Amino acid sequence: FVNILEFILLLKPNIYFIMEKYRGNPLSSDSKHKYLHRLSTYIEKQRPYLIPEMSIETMAKETSINIRVLSQIINETYHNNFNGYINELRIQECIKQLSDPCNKKTVLEILYESGFNSKSAFYTEFKKHTGLTPQEFRSKNKNILLKNVSSN
Repeated sequence: FVNILEFILLLKPNIYFIMEKYRGNPLSSDSKHKYLHRLSTYIEKQRPYLIPEMSIETMAKETSINIRVLSQIINETYHNNFNGYINELRIQECIKQLSDPCNKKTVLEILYESGFNSKSAFYTEFKKHTGLTPQEFRSKNKNILLKNVSSN
């Protein structure tokens, strides 16, 4: 049995890490809910994702949540790591701004205001989330808005 288990772990070592990742620090449902509420409130009010150098250490300190617990909550709730979670929030901010027909900012202005500090990272993330470039997204939304205005 032990040999079979060792063989499986040799073939698929990530199985062990997935099982062990949070085993030593399970969160009760109440604790998880409390921390998740604290994180959500912080995200909504402070909008820390707009700060390019935001780190999990800073966020943990500002929310008074242990780094490991914060990481666990983000991983389990949003099925993403910290950087992926922050980039997702940044992309949502960009989408909101690009969808606003009154917003005359350039894509470059929007990406920097949304917390990205790299044009290439922004374009990669944006295309991954929307399937479109920012210019295509803006143009498509503008056309949809024009169709809705003309049909009324």
